[in-house]
This record gives sequence, structure tokens and C-alpha cells, in this order.
Amino acid sequence: TTCFPYALSGPLVRYEEMGPQLDALEVPQAEDLARGLGLMVLGLAKKVLLADSLAPAADAVFHAAAQGLPLSTAEAWLGALSYTFQIYFDFSGYTDMAVGAALMLGLRLPENFAAPYKATGIVDFWRRWHMTLGRWLHDCLYQPLGGSRHGRARQYANLLLTMLVCGVWHGAGLTFLLWGALHGLLLLVNHAFRHLLRGSLAERVLALPPLRALCVLVTFLCLTVAWVLFRAGDTGTALHVWQSMFLWSDGHPLPLQQGLEALLPGGLLEPRLLLPLLAVCAVIVWALPCSQHVMLGRADGSRPWLHWQPNLLWAVALALPALASLLLMQGHAFLSFRF
Repeated sequence: TTCFPYALSGPLVRYEEMGPQLDALEVPQAEDLARGLGLMVLGLAKKVLLADSLAPAADAVFHAAAQGLPLSTAEAWLGALSYTFQIYFDFSGYTDMAVGAALMLGLRLPENFAAPYKATGIVDFWRRWHMTLGRWLHDCLYQPLGGSRHGRARQYANLLLTMLVCGVWHGAGLTFLLWGALHGLLLLVNHAFRHLLRGSLAERVLALPPLRALCVLVTFLCLTVAWVLFRAGDTGTALHVWQSMFLWSDGHPLPLQQGLEALLPGGLLEPRLLLPLLAVCAVIVWALPCSQHVMLGRADGSRPWLHWQPNLLWAVALALPALASLLLMQGHAFLSFRF
């Protein structure tokens, strides 16, 4: 039980996955120790160097919105994007550390995070984000409700109810319920769109790389808008941020540089560093393979173009972020511990 003190934070495992491993537990191999330690380092770096560095910008913008202060369109988008990447690297880092710690004990946890911002739609996103939670909701709620076995209308109702439960699972507040409802509606639209295009020429055209990239971008923007509701403490704050994102403010918003300097508490993150940090996050999210595939390989046994090898280069590459993370660590809790 000491391996899983936070059972709800994920990955959510089943006895049939862990029982046989616990019965056959042996001394971990040196390669498993190295791969597990590598995942621990990558997860810690994601949390400390990326997620925690984005937190001041996201917190400042949402706190300002909660107080009713005017936000420029740029400020609102920067705050929303900062939180979108913050929660990504926070949860991805937590998952990496959980999988890595288990591997160092000789246990293999199921994959729980597979580059979800590379998703081409909301349906694809929920097959990549918190995969074990999605599996639990599918098997224990969606399928018992009837799944897709009783017609399209019943399927959509089951999807919406499942996502409402998903929202409440994260918290009892109204914003979490509405976040689940919003994702449920996005899933309905995505399912209907996929059904409409299935087998058509348009489906093959959308599979072409440029349009596929456009689908990824549209999905990411939908997720960013939805994360505003997830982050906001109340619906009023979310509406204020959304209004600032999509409607030019009628008030007197501060210019971008001056505004962010006034909003960021104690100068924890200079405005001129925020855009490069977001750019680094974007490169990691869309240009690099996910860390678990890098360290462990894909589920089908193949390896991505960037994969771990037991050599000096990888040792140095992992030692540097480990040192930086330990020096900059401030003891911030993982966001997933709040849900």
C-alpha cells in the first residue's frame, strides 16, 4: 500500500493488473532502475521547471479576473494558455514520477498519458488524457448505461451523463460540473461530425497532414477555453476571462507589458520570459514524443525517434534537469492532489 498513497490521482489500476505482479515481485533489474529513475527525473523537471514556472502567470490573471479587474485580450489568452500548459506538465510530470517509482520497485503501471494535446478531436483527447480514468468511466458507467448499443440518441445521453460524473469526480463545485458538461457537449459534436464524415472523401482529405494539423489546433483551442472553467473558482471568474479572450474590453486594460508586470506577484516571472516559456512548452508538446514512450517504448514494442539508451550522453541529459529541478524546487503540491 505504500506504493499508492494517493489512489485517486492515477494511474488508476485494477487488481488483475497488479495482483500477478505483486505475487511475482522480484528484485528490479538494473535497466528498470535506470528507466524508472529517468522517468522520475523527467517528471520532476516537468513539474518544477515548466508547470511551476507557468503557475504565477496563470494565478495572477485568474486572481485578477476573480477581483473584477480589467484584462486585455492578450492577458486573458496568456493566462488561459499558461494554465493549459501548467496542468498538462503538472499531470504529465506526476504520471511520469508514479510510473517511474513503480518501475524502480519492479512494477509496471498502465499507460495514463499519451501526448493528449496532439489529439485531433475531443474523442481522441479522452483516449490520451488520464487514460485509466477514462477506462474506468467507460467500463463502470458508460457501458452499464448502455454505451452505444441502443441508438445514437441514447449513446449521446450516456456520454453526457458520463462526462457530468467526470466533472464531479474532479470536484463538487459548479465549475467542475459545467466543465464536465462542456466536454460532454464537445464529445457529442465530435462524435456526430465523425459519423457524418465516415467513409466519405472529406474524411480522407481531413487525414492529410495540413488539415490534420488544423484539427489538432482547433482541438487545442477548445481545450484551452474549457480549462478556463476548470481553473476558475466560480462561474463569474470564468465568464470574465472568456469575455476578455473573445471580446475587446470596454474598460481601460493596461498595455500587455505593464499589465502583466502589475499582475504578476513579486516579479516571479518577467513578462518577456513568458512567451519564450510558452514556446518551449509548445515545442515539447508537439515536436517531441511523450516521455514514457522515450523511456519505455510504445505499447506495440516500437520506439520513437528519440529513445533512451544506457550511455553517457543520456546520463548527462538527465542529470542536468535533475540538478536544476532540485535547485529550484519550492515544494508546490501537484494539481492532481486537489481533485
